[in-house]
Parts: sequence; C-alpha cells; structure tokens
Amino acid sequence: MNMTVACIPNMRIYMTFLLPPLLSFFYANERFTLFTSIITGISYELAIGARCILEADDTFTIWSRKEYFFAFGVGGLVEFSVYCFILYLLTRTTAQLLKSTFLKRKRLNEIHDFIKDGFDKVIESKDINDGEA
Repeated sequence: MNMTVACIPNMRIYMTFLLPPLLSFFYANERFTLFTSIITGISYELAIGARCILEADDTFTIWSRKEYFFAFGVGGLVEFSVYCFILYLLTRTTAQLLKSTFLKRKRLNEIHDFIKDGFDKVIESKDINDGEA
C-alpha cells in the first residue's frame, strides 16, 4: 500500500519525499529547511525520470513516458514546491518566535539578577554612623 498525498487526482507525491522537509521543520532553521526541500525536490524529479526510463512499457499504457514525466514530474514538483513553501514559512515563523522567546527570557534573567544584586547590596550594607550592619 503506497501512502500518497495529492490535490490533483492520480498525481502522486510519495510520503517519503515529504518527510525530510517536514522533519527539517523541527530543527527550526530556515536555511536547513530550504536546503532539505531543494535536495528532496531534486530527488523526486530524479525518481520520476528514472521511472520513465527504467520501468517496463506496459506501465505506460495510458500515458507516454514524456506525458507521464510532464504530468507527474512537473505537476508533482509544483505541488511539492507549494508544500515546501508553506513549510518554509512555518519554519521562519517558528524560528522568529523561538528567538523572541529566548531574548525575552534572557532579559527577564538580567532583571532578576539586577534585583537580586540590589537586595544583596542592601543586606550587606553597613550603617556608616555606628559601623554595624
């Protein structure tokens, strides 16, 4: 049983080609997601091309090899590109949110340290009149 995803009937984008970009999303790095998407897209095109060249002629009873490549190779790549673009936007948003959260957390830690240092100075200060704390 092949697991496929497609908006166009009989257009197959196998899940194995969608997984690497999807998994790269969890790294939350835009460049890595883009790189993974490009490499996977090239692999997809090579797989379609290899199928057109290497499979038996009886596979292509409805479509010629050329029609098959243009329908599944070009059409599939367009659909795959839309999927990867959406994933890229999600990755960029996630990376921005993580960076924003990190910076806010860092600022809160700085404020916490400043308040703690202030209390330390108040506690350690001595009365200059009698020399006692």
